[in-house]
Parts: sequence; structure tokens; C-alpha cells
Amino acid sequence: MLFHRKSARNRCPFLKGPLALAGVLLCLPLPGLAATPGPLLPTPGNTATQQGETPQTKPPTPTAAPVVEPIPLSDVAKRLESSRRQIRDVGERVQAPEVEEIAKEIEVTRNTFAEEAKSADSAIAKSPRPEELSDLEISWKNRAARLAKWQQVISRWTSQLYRDFTLVDQEEQTWELTLKASPSGSLPREVERAVRDLLGEIKRVKAEARKRLDAALVLENQLYQRATAISEVLDNVTLGKERFRGSLIVAERVPLWEVMTEWQRVALPAGGIATLLSRQLSEALDFLRTHLLGSSLIVCLFFLILIVASLLSQKVVQWTQDHPHFEAATHFLKRPVSLALLITLVLSLVFFTANAPRLLRGLEALLLLLPVLRLLPRLIHPAARPVLFTVAVFYVFDSLRNLLLAIPLLDRLSFLASDIVAIVVLIWLLRLAWVRKLSAENPPPAYLILLFRVVLFLVSVSLVANILGYFDLAKLLSTGTLYSAYAVFAIFGAAKALSIIFAVFLDTDLARSLSVVRHYGVAISQWGFRVLNFAAVVLSIEAMLRFFTVKDGVVKAVTDFLTAPIREGRVDFSLWDIIAFGLVLTAAILVSRGVRLLLEEDVFPRMRLSRGIPEMISTTAFSSPWAWREWTSIASRCWPALSASASASACRTS
Repeated sequence: MLFHRKSARNRCPFLKGPLALAGVLLCLPLPGLAATPGPLLPTPGNTATQQGETPQTKPPTPTAAPVVEPIPLSDVAKRLESSRRQIRDVGERVQAPEVEEIAKEIEVTRNTFAEEAKSADSAIAKSPRPEELSDLEISWKNRAARLAKWQQVISRWTSQLYRDFTLVDQEEQTWELTLKASPSGSLPREVERAVRDLLGEIKRVKAEARKRLDAALVLENQLYQRATAISEVLDNVTLGKERFRGSLIVAERVPLWEVMTEWQRVALPAGGIATLLSRQLSEALDFLRTHLLGSSLIVCLFFLILIVASLLSQKVVQWTQDHPHFEAATHFLKRPVSLALLITLVLSLVFFTANAPRLLRGLEALLLLLPVLRLLPRLIHPAARPVLFTVAVFYVFDSLRNLLLAIPLLDRLSFLASDIVAIVVLIWLLRLAWVRKLSAENPPPAYLILLFRVVLFLVSVSLVANILGYFDLAKLLSTGTLYSAYAVFAIFGAAKALSIIFAVFLDTDLARSLSVVRHYGVAISQWGFRVLNFAAVVLSIEAMLRFFTVKDGVVKAVTDFLTAPIREGRVDFSLWDIIAFGLVLTAAILVSRGVRLLLEEDVFPRMRLSRGIPEMISTTAFSSPWAWREWTSIASRCWPALSASASASACRTS
């Protein structure tokens, strides 16, 4: 890592052991070993109908049809009132406003949706740039997420309408059967007239309920047709990405010494850059409107961190005098706005705006430069500080260059110039690092020099590929390296900030009121730092794989490797089953020891218990044969090959 570390001095008893590090894995998401998150497309229930055909959608089938029986004569008067009330409720049921809005939106966008789907397919067929493919994928994934919400609303409305129609139909059958079953003249004339009036009302409400249900079923079928169209567009985007990766070894442009033939590409598309920016701005605003809750949570998180950092900054000077190792905390907490921006924007870019339009993500990344440049330089190795400022300058230049994506020649020449400048800067940084290493005055770590060499190699390959006409490969290597470096700085900066806030919080009066914090606060702080660093490593690897467009392939390869079946006699298991068994067992040990320590340090001393009762409770809770049998059951499910030996061990323990 690029940050300095403090040496561990105390160790917490429940965190000892060689399996402790593996237990931490259970507390963290593993984006690199999971499928790429994204909005789930609704599964069409029927094949998409052709234009002009009447959609055929079957209403939901009840599990058991109730038996219709005539109403006894003694209950007719009582049932008349309840039936009138039920029929009145069905007839007065008002369509939900959101259902009406969805129906209007579907009707208004009927033609534009089909045109946009055709336009997306034709754009994908032209082998667009990765940025354009990414924009298409994000745009249609957001549509899929919005469509899924619509389907949930319409599905609930359709189910309600079907229940209403079923109720009215049953009431109609019941009262008709009652009239047929009653002997002539057995019902008073006034009661018979009331029954016939009720039947007339039922028939009217039934016709209205049938009309509403048909309209809802048609609307539901239209949503399924759109889901099918969106799924086809996303499948084509995936094929376009695969086609792009396959074309990296093909020279799609002429060599630069034939640059005059490139001038024919300079013409801007219709509308030019203004049209491109207006479309991206519209998509960004639409994303914020449809994700209003997430946007509000991000804003609330920013103000929460700002308030906490401002309160802690009032006492940070006193803490620094008592604890000299809090110097980094002083640097962060004296800048609460930058601290809140750093943590909030990193979390937003990683988790919230992963599927946001490119303009929104670019603006967030540019804003993130302010806290990164304000907070990180003093925390990283001196040899890495020029790298940070260089990455910031190149990222700003790249953001401006994205405005010229519609001009391929200028885009290519700008990458050529930036690669040349990057090579010169990297050679200078390597020379500076070697001078510092030879002077033995705060020499740079070996991994930093290795990273310089790797980046220099990638940029050099990008320059050569651009000159020879392999522009897609050159652009992928150049932007992938730049974005990866920026992501590493930002993610590790946020992890460092969170670890500092956690360490400062453990030194507050509130936290030190717990005995376990007073005795093992240093160890807890160190383990929190390790957990956050591990999370930063995982997120950085995930970001680098994504920027180099190999994330899907790597995830699939790792998943196939871990889940490949292994046969041992009659038992089938996989490598992931073994890993899961180890993680579950480690988590069981860590949780049991942690809870036991918390009970012994903070819970039992505050309770009036007889002598020996606390020891009996903790021993019974975490060391009993029942507990071992439970974990044996979990282990046998995770790895069937161990079930026999684990069960035998449990029996011996009991």
C-alpha cells in the first residue's frame, strides 16, 4: 500500500490464530468473486406478440375454487346487506395514480421506445467505442430497473382486479342459484325485488371489473414485450463488447504516417457535441429522479460524516498531545468537508452510481479530485506524491478530451500526445526514485518502483499501438492505467480516512466506557485497519478489472474454477465447498470468542449473579455438545465429504 503503517503492539485474545484472517472475509463483500450487480430484467411470461396482434395473457389461476351454494332463506336478508357493501366497494374502487401514470407513459412512449430500440441495435452493429457501449448498457439497464418497478405495480393492481372480478362473479352465481333454489312465492315480494336489483347491480359492476381487468392485462403484456426488447438490446451490447475485445488485435485505423486519410473522419455527427452533452445531461437527471432515495441517502451520509468530523475536530488537538500517533487524525479532522466528500464520493462511485450515466460519474470523479489532493499528499510516501499530482492532471485532461469523442482524429492525436508526456514523466519519476533509493534517505519501497515500470510498459505499448493503427487497444491500455491509478488512490484514501475515524472513536469517552475497548482498543483498531485495507484491495482489483474490460471474463473463470465438481466416491463437492466450510468454521470460532469476551468484560460485571453462574453461561453457550453438533451440521452441508468424520467428532465431544 502507499500509506505508512504502525506496528502492532497489543493483540486481542479472540483474534489470535492462523484462521483469524480468513474469518474477516465473511464481513466483506467480494465484488471480484461475484456476478456483476445490476438491475434484473423481468422474465417475460409469454412470447412477444407481433405488431397488431391482440396480446393473449391468462389471468392468475386460483389455487382452489370455492363451492357456490344457495343462501338459506333465513340468511337472505342478512347477506343482502353484506353483498351490497362488497359490490359497492368493488364498484367504487379507484385506479391507483401510479398505475395511471404508467399507462400514460407507456402510451406516450410507444413509438419512441421502438425507434430507440432499433437505433440502439443499429448503433451496436456499427462496432462503437467502449464508452458508447457502456453508455448504451447503463441506459438500458436503468430502463430495465424502471420497468421492473412498473411491473411490480401493475402486477399488484392486476391481482387486486382479479380478486374483485372473482368476488363479483361468485356473488352473481350465489344469488342466481338462490333465486333458482327458492320455491315460487317462498321469498317475500319485497325481498325478491331487492335480490333482483342486487343482481342487476352485480352484472353492471362485473362488466366494469372485467373491463378494468382486461385493460390491466393488456398493460401487463405490453410491459413484458418491452422487457423482451430490453433484454435483446442488452444481449446485443454484450455481443458488442465481446466483438470489441476480439478486435483489439486488429488494426482498425491506418498508421499515423498515413494520417491524411484520417481527415475524412473529422465531420461531426448531426447536432455535434451539444447534442451529445444534452443527451447525457438528460440521462443523468432521469437517473437522479428514478433513484431519489439513493441520492438522498448519499446526501444524508455526507452531512452525517461532516457533523461527526466537525465534533471530533474540536477535541483533536488535545488528543494529539496525549497520543502522538494521532497526527494523521489531526490532518483529516481539521478538514471535515474534504473528509466527508472523500468518503461519500468514493462510496457513491463504488456502490450507488456504478450504473449511472457517464456524465454523472465523470462529474463525481472530478469533484473527488478536490479531497484527494487536499488530504492524501501528506499520508503517502514522498516518492508517490508526484504520481498523485500527475494522475490528477491527466484525469482532468482526459475529462476534457471526452468532449471530443465525436472527432476520431483529434481523439487519436490527443492520446498520442498524452502517452508521450506520460512516458517522459514516468522516466523522470523512475530516475528520481532510484536517486532516493541510492541516497538511503527515505528510500521508496520496491513495489513502488515495480509499479512505475509496469505503468511505463503499458503506456509504451499504448503509444506503439496508436502509431500502428491499433487505436482501440492503445486507448484501452492508456485509459485503463489512468483510471486504475486514480481509483487506487481514492479507494485507499477513503479506507485510511475510515480507519482514522474508527481509531479516534475508540478513544472517545463513549467507546471507552466499555471494558473491552479499554483493554483491547489498540488491537481492535489494528484489526479494523486491516479489514478496511483488505476491502480496499478487493475494490481496487475489481475497479482495475473493470477498467481493462476483463472483469466479466475473470469472474466467470474464477467462478467456474471454484465451483467445478470434484468427485470422491459417491460424494460430489467443489473447491468452494471447502472454502465455505473453512469460513463458516472460522466465523463460528471468532464470533463465539468475541461474544464470550464481551460477556465476561462488560455484561457479567454489570449484573448481580451468583459465583460461577457467568462461567457456566459462557461455557454452556459456546462449548456445549449442542453447539458442536450445530456447527457439524453446517459443515456437513458445506462439504459432504467431511460429514462422517465431523459427526464422529461431535459424538466424541458429547
